[in-house]
Amino acid sequence: MDERDVLDQARNIEREGIAFYGRQAQETENQYAKLFFERMVQEEEDHLKLLESSAEALKKDVEMDFELGELPQVNVFPQEARKIGDTYLEALQAALELEKRSMTAYADASEKTSNPQIKRVYDYLVEFEGIHMERIQSEIDFIENTAGSSELG
Repeated sequence: MDERDVLDQARNIEREGIAFYGRQAQETENQYAKLFFERMVQEEEDHLKLLESSAEALKKDVEMDFELGELPQVNVFPQEARKIGDTYLEALQAALELEKRSMTAYADASEKTSNPQIKRVYDYLVEFEGIHMERIQSEIDFIENTAGSSELG
């Protein structure tokens, strides 16, 4: 497996994220939740663009041997997670778990690779998945600390 294969896998994870968050935005009747998930779609699209430009940059460079740092074959957005709970809180809790899976996959791959260029890509992926986790956790905390807010939960 070479760098391009790894970036292809990462792009697929981001595409799954776009589809997942897009479905949540479409299916919710809560306008606040809709805006939150639409923002997540935009960020995942930005990440995909970054990965696509990284893949283009790799095409111009000399191909490097890459065996230890294969991205683990994980289904970050598994089929059973596609239909999640009926509330915004349940959707956020599912999203948090999915972001954790993405972050773990990228962190594991980063630890295994001996290629410094690919390690930087993985580390950046870990960083932006961490930002998503923080944002989602903040939303969960807000809902859980907002007494009696059935409109948000």
